[in-house]
Amino acid sequence: MVEIIFLDLDAVKLFGWEGQKSDLVIDSIIRGINAGDNFPAVYIEKIDDENYQLTPDYYKERSCLDPDGGHNRAVGHYIAGRPLKCFLVGNSERREGVNINIIDTIITDDREFGFSFYDHFKRKDPNYR
Repeated sequence: MVEIIFLDLDAVKLFGWEGQKSDLVIDSIIRGINAGDNFPAVYIEKIDDENYQLTPDYYKERSCLDPDGGHNRAVGHYIAGRPLKCFLVGNSERREGVNINIIDTIITDDREFGFSFYDHFKRKDPNYR
């Protein structure tokens, strides 16, 4: 059974597999958070009471505009100091390769990726800030 929870990323650790995110994308998410936008929940698994992980095999099964599995939303909510809306899909051991604490994500100049992640998301979603 999937449960909706709100993670306080100052109180627990959330692990993912992407170590760099676009500065423009994160800034856009923070603007949306501050404007009161409603973000879709990210899929997570509970490792223990203090540790959770983004769940790569669940995001592939849903239709969405954010193929990153929740990393951008997680980083944006952490920086904004707001709880992250999540679908808790179960308990699990730590997955191999899912070892980057969201708070350690490197925010990188969008131009350094060779293409613009921000433009990519903006083209897919006209409401993107």
